[in-house]
Amino acid sequence: MKKFFLYSFITIFVVLSLSALVLQIPFFQDKIFENLSKYRLLSALEWDLEEDALQVTVCGSGSPVATPGRAQSCLLVQTPNDMYIFDIGDGSVTNLINWGVPLERLKAVFITHLHSDHFADLGDLRLVSWIGRDRVEKVKLFGPEGIQQVAAGFEMAFKFDQEYRIAHHGVDLAPPNSVGFITKETREGEIFSEKDLTVSAFRVDHEPVDPAFGYRINYKDRSIVISGDTLLSENLISYSKGVDVMFHEALSKEMTSLISENSKDIYDEYGIQMAKLGAPVFIDIQDYHASPIDAAIAARDSGAGLLVYYHLVPSPSEPIKPIMEKIFFRGVDNYFTNWISSNDGTKIILPVGSKEIEVLD
Repeated sequence: MKKFFLYSFITIFVVLSLSALVLQIPFFQDKIFENLSKYRLLSALEWDLEEDALQVTVCGSGSPVATPGRAQSCLLVQTPNDMYIFDIGDGSVTNLINWGVPLERLKAVFITHLHSDHFADLGDLRLVSWIGRDRVEKVKLFGPEGIQQVAAGFEMAFKFDQEYRIAHHGVDLAPPNSVGFITKETREGEIFSEKDLTVSAFRVDHEPVDPAFGYRINYKDRSIVISGDTLLSENLISYSKGVDVMFHEALSKEMTSLISENSKDIYDEYGIQMAKLGAPVFIDIQDYHASPIDAAIAARDSGAGLLVYYHLVPSPSEPIKPIMEKIFFRGVDNYFTNWISSNDGTKIILPVGSKEIEVLD
């Protein structure tokens, strides 16, 4: 037995030593890079749906405050041939790129409201869905009153970048006719219809942000609702009747109150100005977000099949993510039991002609 462990140790040592030497050889370095880069390009094929389904990928599950491992608010909705994005907060485009999402299939972007954590990555999305993509027209952009000014601001900010890239890459790789957005102002009711997919917008309560919208997406016989940022909303419940999956944001007053108190204590003890200014912010934000229990009530009263929590404040994060989640979701099961807390990359698949709800996390 001792000889076995000795020989095993020697074998592992030799293998690791040889591997380290191999990695120093340019030929092997090139081969490893070649294969990895090829795999990354082929990852776009992983986004082909194996069946007719409505699929949602959480591309941003985090809060407005930067959270390690989480982008700001973003949901990618997919049918067999097309893709749609609902909110595009900071860090979400990085996720889309890293996952190899084929953004040439992107048909439209829907913004729930004009807080920056819901549209900050529009500029990056504008670029990566344009250069080298086989797309013949601009992406449709929907949002509340003011979305035209937001889009115009990005157009102005990226004007020189656009001109330089067209001059450098040429019109085949950087076609002038497909860069940017066709912007449309959201109104309550059905706002988009293409093939078998429809999108309806509804008002939610996020004062003083007004208007703020949620969205219902129907694809054939499957459906989802996206809350956007809101208090418990009867209008959301009305639009969500019988929905397969509800994606709902949430804020924990208990946890944000504790963060505020901690900030005050840190300022008093150490004089850190950011802590002083941050303390009232975590109290202010409590009056225009739903609690986790509010979201559970909305799911229960609408008859939703599954509740998916996303865009959480504060977002559970390592090294105490399990503890934060236990605090965050206390009491939720008393109101609605079929729920999950999403992460960046969580997928929900709704096959057509079925009641199945598949969750991949």
